[in-house]
Amino acid sequence: MGSGLDWSEIIEKLSQDFYCIAVDLPGHGKTVVHGSIMDYSMETFAKAFTQFVKNLNLDHPALVGYSMGGRNALFLSAYFKNLWSAAIFESATPGLMQEKQRVERRAKDEKLVKKLEKDNLDVFLEEWYEQPLLKSIKKVKNYDSLIERRLNNDPQELIKSLKMMGVGVQPSLWSACSLINIPILLLAGEFDRKFCNIMQDMRNANSDFELKIVENAGHNVHVEQPSAFYKELYAFLTRIMENRK
Repeated sequence: MGSGLDWSEIIEKLSQDFYCIAVDLPGHGKTVVHGSIMDYSMETFAKAFTQFVKNLNLDHPALVGYSMGGRNALFLSAYFKNLWSAAIFESATPGLMQEKQRVERRAKDEKLVKKLEKDNLDVFLEEWYEQPLLKSIKKVKNYDSLIERRLNNDPQELIKSLKMMGVGVQPSLWSACSLINIPILLLAGEFDRKFCNIMQDMRNANSDFELKIVENAGHNVHVEQPSAFYKELYAFLTRIMENRK
């Protein structure tokens, strides 16, 4: 339910040395989809985004993505790998390996759809951030402003995104991990044991991936520990840039 505005603090620092573009995913922020619900899929977004990059004549940019954005960055890295210099996946997953798991996840997501249809968005958000996976974000000083940004979303747009880009419908990218040949940085928060384990498994799938666990952070590292996140991001990107010279 985030948007490019969630990255403002990171971009403010990073833009002193790097050119930054924050893109809202379909169904989020200011992105408008002209088409059917099928145009909210990961595959359609990847084609549109790569064309966007080509139209801007960007020379092998690096991808940075969190959660759903991280899953999309992983898809882009796997299937459009010649376009990027590197990628950073924050609290992201290659998906579910078994169809049974995907069916169960789609059923779980359908319950979220019904809640989004029934409840006011503020009520939905209050329950959403009570989940153990996400609860640590409530301690950040700008939590209220984060909620205000989330309230700017259109629930119907979020529903389309969830139906077409949720973990239950995305293709499994586990086998693709071993084929990615650009520098990859994996970031997870120490309190988020689920994604620490997932990203360790990703590291095991491709020994060239770097894995950093950020202290005193949960699922949303760049909001909960922006300074530590920036430090890891800057060091990684600087090294990539130096290697390209």
